[in-house]
Amino acid sequence: MVGIRNGVTSAQGLIALLACKLKLFVVDTGATSPIFHPKIYLGGNDTTACAIIGSANLTYTGLNYNIEGSTFLDLNRKEPKDEEFYQDIIAAFDKLQHNHPE
Repeated sequence: MVGIRNGVTSAQGLIALLACKLKLFVVDTGATSPIFHPKIYLGGNDTTACAIIGSANLTYTGLNYNIEGSTFLDLNRKEPKDEEFYQDIIAAFDKLQHNHPE
């Protein structure tokens, strides 16, 4: 899920994400305030996953030059606690999409 009414997300960034064959949803709050601003990047397959949780925007400067704080987590989806954490993130975003389908 990517916020698009923030003055930062670029069309080029969205195109790059789509090129990765990601399941992409955009969030448009309809105003410049409030904006959709969480930074949780999650990717995985049937056995492993990784999550990056932190302050970095998904921009070139946000990921390469700004002073940001993030945690990178390697998850083993065969481990119950890791799988629970992975599913909690998925459930939170599913709930957000369900509650705000537009």
